[in-house]
Amino acid sequence: MSYNGDYLVAKNDRNGPLGQVDWVYDTTDTHTTIGLTGYISDAAYTDGTTAKQGKKGLRKGDRIYVRQWSALPTDALVDPYSAAATAPTLIAVSEFIVMGIVQATGVADLVLVDYDNLVNID
Repeated sequence: MSYNGDYLVAKNDRNGPLGQVDWVYDTTDTHTTIGLTGYISDAAYTDGTTAKQGKKGLRKGDRIYVRQWSALPTDALVDPYSAAATAPTLIAVSEFIVMGIVQATGVADLVLVDYDNLVNID
């Protein structure tokens, strides 16, 4: 699979002078793939002058919680919370911090959080 912005969803928006949004992203990709430069390509809401339709509006410091599945849970599949053999398996969970965004291209620079060190994997 490759990046699909339909599965990147804002969950918490913390208001304040700088704000911060917690995002959840469901995928079959590994955290190594997600951390590659250019993976999230629709992060910027603007190019600095014009609002862009279909862009996410990620900001520096936002967190992205990634759930890696054996197959993406959909209505066509068994409930992802089911123990049934046909239910998708949750393989891994990881967290990224948005360190920067290239406004002109919308590409996000992500850093994987390992809770002991910040590891930039790109």
